[in-house]
Formats: sequence, C-alpha cells, structure tokens
Amino acid sequence: MPPITPIEPIYISNFSIGLWTNRSPFSLPGGNPSALLDGLNCEITPQHTIKRRAGYNALLSTALAGGESAQRFFSFRQLDDTLLLVVDATGTLRAIDAAADTITTFYTPTTTSTAFSFAPVGSMLYFANGKTGEEQKWDGTNQTRWGMVAPTDTPTTAQTAGTLTAARGYEYRFVYKNTSTGHISTASTASACTNPFTSKTITVTGNFGADTQADEIEVYRNADGGG
Repeated sequence: MPPITPIEPIYISNFSIGLWTNRSPFSLPGGNPSALLDGLNCEITPQHTIKRRAGYNALLSTALAGGESAQRFFSFRQLDDTLLLVVDATGTLRAIDAAADTITTFYTPTTTSTAFSFAPVGSMLYFANGKTGEEQKWDGTNQTRWGMVAPTDTPTTAQTAGTLTAARGYEYRFVYKNTSTGHISTASTASACTNPFTSKTITVTGNFGADTQADEIEVYRNADGGG
C-alpha cells in the first residue's frame, strides 16, 4: 500500500510569477505555486499581491429614470478614496456610488442638450458645458457655481466725528467672501475719494449681494492719497 501523503494548505504571500492563464493547475515547475491562473474581479499589484480590479460592479440594483439616456461618463475619485461614476444623463447630472449601490442627482442644468465636461481638483468636481450660468462645482455633497458674483454696487462713504485723519483722503472697495472655503469675489469699483478730513469716522455702505456662497464682506482702502 502506498504511503499516505499528508495534505496541508499552501499559503502564498505573493504571486511572483504573475497571471498565467494557460498554465496547468497540476504543473508546479520548481515547486513554485505562485502563479495566478484565474481571478474574479481581481488583479496583481506591482508588489505581487492581489487587489480588486479597477472599474465598477457589473450591475446596480438602482437605475436611471425612465426615458433618460447617458450622454457622457466620468470617473471621480475624492481624496478620501471615495470613487463615484458621474453620469451626464438627459436633463440631470447623477453620481453612482457602486459600493453603496446608490444614484444621487446633484445638478439639473437649464440646457439639457449640451453634454458637460468635467475636471476634478482634490475632492471638488468642476463641470461646464460652454453655456453661461452652467459653470458649476460639486464636492460630493454641495453644488455651487464657480467663484462668486462680484459686487455691482459702488460703495458709498459717510463721515461722522471720530479719530481718523487723512491728509489727502481714501478710496474704499469691498469684496464678498466665503469664510468656509476662503474664496473671495472680484472687488467692487472704488468709492469716491473722501478728500482730506480731520478727526472723523468713515462708514462704508454697500449691497451684500444675492450670491448665497458669500457670508461675509471685507472692506479695503488705499493708502492716504492713493497707492
């Protein structure tokens, strides 16, 4: 009776031979089993380990709305490694999270016939389709327009008793600011020069504007007499 060879599991720490699909599973040249014959949704890394293949699941349980068709796809990976498939569908921009099996609508354009182009910067996705007003950005949660609308009003000034003195006078400008992102708008046009004054307080007045991204106004002035 032939001796019984004990069966023990073989642990393969890395696949140094690589992917070898036409290799016989019974062939172990040199006693090295570190060849990957086949794999489902996986690939070999430069470190000879296995990782999930690039791409998305074959199927999602969620779907686009009836009558919608995809005009363009874009892969958006955020800094926290969240991977989203952005779909420019008919009349909406949607983000597919394959891991969560969800579809989120994050923007509804006013011009539905023109496809969008996309550009990621960190965890912010910028997109536009060449139409005025469609320049937008999305951080995975909030969708806002590029930049902020500049002030349209010219600031006005008023003088009351105070401690400030100017030999030649000041001009004032103001900008809108988003304190969360640090973004500021283009500055307003300059106010009229205050002209020389002694012992005054200057009050600057202007319109806050309608851009909801702005939550603060910063006021600037030049040096006394310009510059």
